[in-house]
Amino acid sequence: MSAVGEIIQHVATVRGQVERTEVAQSATYKWLMAEHNFEKRLPAYSEKEGGIHQIVCDHFKGHQCAVEIFPFSRHSGSKLYQVKDTKTDNILGLLKVFPEDRSYEFLDEVFSYDAYQKHSLRCPSILGVAKLVDETETNCVLVEEMIPGETLQQHMDKLFAEKLGSTDREAQLQRLDELFISFGKSFAAFHTTDHSPPAATDSYTQQHFLEIIYDALEQLKAANAEVDEYYGIDDKDQFMSAIREYVGQNRELMQAPAPRSYIHADCSFGNFVYGEDKEFHLLDSWWGAFAVDSKGEPRGTPFFDYMQVINRLWYLLKDEKLSNAEYQQLQSAFRKGYAEAKGTIPDEEMQNFYSFVDAMLLLGGVTKWFHHGAKDSLGHLGQYWVGWLNGSLLQETKDIAKAV
Repeated sequence: MSAVGEIIQHVATVRGQVERTEVAQSATYKWLMAEHNFEKRLPAYSEKEGGIHQIVCDHFKGHQCAVEIFPFSRHSGSKLYQVKDTKTDNILGLLKVFPEDRSYEFLDEVFSYDAYQKHSLRCPSILGVAKLVDETETNCVLVEEMIPGETLQQHMDKLFAEKLGSTDREAQLQRLDELFISFGKSFAAFHTTDHSPPAATDSYTQQHFLEIIYDALEQLKAANAEVDEYYGIDDKDQFMSAIREYVGQNRELMQAPAPRSYIHADCSFGNFVYGEDKEFHLLDSWWGAFAVDSKGEPRGTPFFDYMQVINRLWYLLKDEKLSNAEYQQLQSAFRKGYAEAKGTIPDEEMQNFYSFVDAMLLLGGVTKWFHHGAKDSLGHLGQYWVGWLNGSLLQETKDIAKAV
């Protein structure tokens, strides 16, 4: 069995153990992953002896290659390299290097990509796995193909480069309209691989969403006055109490019948490539791996992803990169494509709930890393969410509580 096959088998075994536990929590899964010695299944390379270049040579034989690190990844937990053919200047593949304390991300990405490909979902092929060893730690390396094409974010950037109201901007907007219809269809296909009748959201997935919420509450509770002031939280106790009340009043929404689906869970537009084959391909799948069961089948709900896409358009509206008319047009285009491909569009109550979960995911992460760069990169999105929570969702919760 190949190293990739052994890793997939390993993850399936661990997931099976978690699914048999009384309380199936993602924290339990991460703990079990850490306890199992999976690294012995990976080919070893020495970082001191130019391990990255050796991995490239072994996987891209017959090419003269250059390895370049993506600048943004120098500041992230995992490092991302691109492998370029120096003769043709073509990008041959990508290397993702996961630090030891994030090895579960590596395992989840390998496992989820394999599951998606079994259902003919478009994502990068795994070319190989390895471990990069130095004196202090062992890093996991994932080698994957490069999808030729441009990300949806790159297409959005072309719109932003044109002046509002210009004919060039209007032409690019129409191009984006077509792309978002196609994107909606592609996402619906990702969400409809399971044809079983709608059912309550899987208990493991429910627990994962609740952990997102409770983690954000813990981060907000521990945050200092500077963070509260930045977000615009005047009375933190009242704010957090309103969040808990909302969860208590609405968590049963996860019990409502919904399609069983995979979840991407990191729907930034840079994670979707419109390929030269005129199809969308998804990248960076580990975030949504909690919605893949031990057999590689979907156990999530599509509503979280659906609202993440809408919310990312909302970010661009709030950032004044999109006009309100453009925001409405692209949102409608995505919805049209999604519906045409038989995707299930959530009702308003579900939209609010899964936007709330998305808000808590963002707030938890930004608050945790607020003083380590997150304020400058994503902090303003936290401000948007606090404004939304205070202005609509939590106010309604307070009104309900008063009525009771």
